[in-house]
Amino acid sequence: MEQQLIHPAALNIDDLSTYYHQQTALHHLSFEAPAHAITVIIGPSGCGKSTLLKTINRTIEDEEDTRWDGTVTLFGDDTKKMSKEEVHTKIGLVFQTPAPFPFSIYRNMTYALAYHGMHDKQQQCSIIEEKLRIVGLYDEVYDRLKESACALSGGQQQRLCIARALTVNPDVLMLDEPCSALDSKSTHAIERTLKSLSKTTTIVLVTHNIGQARRLADKVIYLSDGSIVEQGSAQQMFTQPRDPRTAEFIDDIGSAV
Repeated sequence: MEQQLIHPAALNIDDLSTYYHQQTALHHLSFEAPAHAITVIIGPSGCGKSTLLKTINRTIEDEEDTRWDGTVTLFGDDTKKMSKEEVHTKIGLVFQTPAPFPFSIYRNMTYALAYHGMHDKQQQCSIIEEKLRIVGLYDEVYDRLKESACALSGGQQQRLCIARALTVNPDVLMLDEPCSALDSKSTHAIERTLKSLSKTTTIVLVTHNIGQARRLADKVIYLSDGSIVEQGSAQQMFTQPRDPRTAEFIDDIGSAV
């Protein structure tokens, strides 16, 4: 019997399709991401996982000749009725390759705060320390805040990008393969961060790492060729997948790790 997720939905995606240059990249996707839980999206390369994240937080609209149909609601509010800036604030997105801004750690962390009108230095410093501690980075960089963020290691840069996204207190944090280029120590640090964050923040994670998906997921969605093949609780998906394509993918990827 499938384990039921007890949390209400934070994100509700209904009949979502995305188009690049008149080609359909995502086909009528519908699913929910439960609040205060980790929803993991798995699937082969090129199946539309990254496109899905960019559509949900509307960064897809910045790309040439793209459009999307369907409905995305955040705690019942239609995101199409919000400004893109509001959606980006409420639904944060951290990309696969760490992308710190090319200036200091401190300025990376205050960038969004200043944009939203928070210029009080004491408040900024308090938020910086809080968010850097959440990702386990503060003790590593507290005496280097005025140094370039680009001088940090790859794992530190990725944790900085997560902390930077957290400065505006998003309702949902989405991450696209955040550990794909990191060593095991950095990967474990980020996994600990995500597990802790999920107590207060809804997480949507794209990963190719089935071991990581098993360790983190509350819910799993298997995407292939722009369509959802199967979705369910992590327990059901990893022990008793209903669709043979899901079982084959999990077995193939798991055996390759």
